[in-house]
Amino acid sequence: MRKLVLAATLAMSLGGCATNATVTGDINATIQAVIDATKLACHFQPTIATVASLLTAGTGTAIVQTVDTIAAAICQAVQPAVVSSRLRAKLRGASPTPIVVNGVVIHGRFVP
Repeated sequence: MRKLVLAATLAMSLGGCATNATVTGDINATIQAVIDATKLACHFQPTIATVASLLTAGTGTAIVQTVDTIAAAICQAVQPAVVSSRLRAKLRGASPTPIVVNGVVIHGRFVP
């Protein structure tokens, strides 16, 4: 439930941006719009391949979503979890769990 509230809050905060375009038409422009919206929202730059995979996840063709919805899903997934110092010590050296949205592993990097 907490994640749903966070996602809704993030989606509403993105509502003021001029990126409410639906995912139709020029796929390259849509991919760039998702990357720009994600960078603006949470300072994370997903790779082009990641965004392209999200756009076609499970369908094989582009699905109709808003740019903001996709950006919000990525931002929610990549937010660092709050981890206690004890747990952090136990996790050192462990392989990180891949971040996944709609069956797509999220690749990218945080940007200033």
